[in-house]
Amino acid sequence: MTKVRQTYAWSGSTRNLLDTPKSLIEEALEQHLKGLLNKNAAGTQVDAWSEEIDVLRTCFRDLAIARPDSLDWGLVLEYELPLEGGRRPDVIITAPGRLLVLELKQDPKLNRAYIDQAYSYARDLAEYHSKSHNLPVIPYLVPTRTSDLIDERDGVLIVSPNKLAASLSELDEG
Repeated sequence: MTKVRQTYAWSGSTRNLLDTPKSLIEEALEQHLKGLLNKNAAGTQVDAWSEEIDVLRTCFRDLAIARPDSLDWGLVLEYELPLEGGRRPDVIITAPGRLLVLELKQDPKLNRAYIDQAYSYARDLAEYHSKSHNLPVIPYLVPTRTSDLIDERDGVLIVSPNKLAASLSELDEG
């Protein structure tokens, strides 16, 4: 029997993210990359994942205070877009009535390519995936080395880690 390779590194609810040891999430991310590209993650990639997990945990701890329902939102880390040659949004959040696509970057500069990347992930999910055809798909760019930033450029919400929970808390109930 052929083993089917998983098309994402980790998934669960935001509650699961908060309850799962960080080392297990990092291990899942590393194993997924190894299975996808047949190589180990570089140190910079491991550092980015570690920071990503910290950002998400802080966000969802804060968000749970304002929106306890957010603990049941779904998360998918490093989802492989089908037929896209290994393109993987960092985080997909399934919130009531919408899909959120987060791309996290350690570079504090708002590079045009990062905005385009986040936008194209959301566009591809909205246009080419039947499960999301009837849902709004909202792209976020999260420059992890910034603070106090909330902006919108070309349909992409650009939000610093310290403002992410507040931005997500403003989503309506769907």
